[in-house]
Amino acid sequence: MVLSRRARKVPTDFWFTWTARLCASLSSSALSQGPVLAMSVLMVGSHATHQAIRERLRSPASDVLVTKTLRGLRARGTWADVANALIGLADHLDANEVAIDYERRRTLDYNGLLPPRIWRGICGRTGVPIELEHAARSLLFHRLSGLPRQSARAGRPIAGDKQHERAYLAWYLTILSSELDAEGHAYLARNGIHDEPVTWQPLSTLLPPLDPNRTPNPREVPLSGPSRGIAGDVPHEILAPALTGHNSWQPLERFVSCLGHHSIVRAAETMGLSHGSLNHQIVLLEAAYGQPLLIRATKAQTMRPTAFGQQVAQAVMCVLAG
Repeated sequence: MVLSRRARKVPTDFWFTWTARLCASLSSSALSQGPVLAMSVLMVGSHATHQAIRERLRSPASDVLVTKTLRGLRARGTWADVANALIGLADHLDANEVAIDYERRRTLDYNGLLPPRIWRGICGRTGVPIELEHAARSLLFHRLSGLPRQSARAGRPIAGDKQHERAYLAWYLTILSSELDAEGHAYLARNGIHDEPVTWQPLSTLLPPLDPNRTPNPREVPLSGPSRGIAGDVPHEILAPALTGHNSWQPLERFVSCLGHHSIVRAAETMGLSHGSLNHQIVLLEAAYGQPLLIRATKAQTMRPTAFGQQVAQAVMCVLAG
């Protein structure tokens, strides 16, 4: 059956490079878009219900979220390219084997993943703060299982993962990557899996180009992904000037949510905020960096990020994706 064969090849939380490229013009978080895109690939050429696909993928995506996300994509000028990309990917998966059996990964027990003793050893070797244990465990769980971070299968230890912890963890990803990969391989071996990588994704060359007037041009905004290393192309230290307090992650996330909108006014309306409140947060971010992040909209042109703003946005998206 096509549905069962394809489900084995698709993670519950869609590959982040693909999600970031296909949904770049939407204001909602990639954390919610990934499960919807994964379900969409299984819908191609299938008469299965949303419920059947959701159960197959163990997906948290509700019918409301699926409908809202797909309607948002259809409203964009890039919908034809997005639809063709999903159809092309489905055809590619049907015709080719993949490196990971995601059906099996979804059923593994992750409660013993990255035990405290192992984490303390990693911290001793790398200098990573021990208090980032929950964020690191959540990251490794997400990479191994293909499930969203919020999944109940992550177990109680992962419930402590916070976005600000993920942001600080990003500073250490370069030195932490090999340690987490080693622990990931050890975990797979303990579960009898010796022939799979920790993580995998389809080549981004399978993605079609999207309209650069509506979404960031992928040639100008390098997209990271598991196949290119966990740290990506943008140093996560770029986030440091903005992370100055308990709620300092929110302005960064809202800045990213602005991208793809015509103006800050339009972005604020979509997020349910006042224009003044959103603009104030962006201005404070720009003051922290000492340079503009956005080129504001005029009658002649749509709002767009500066070159530096693109780098900041990419770092934030990498943190959100783990």
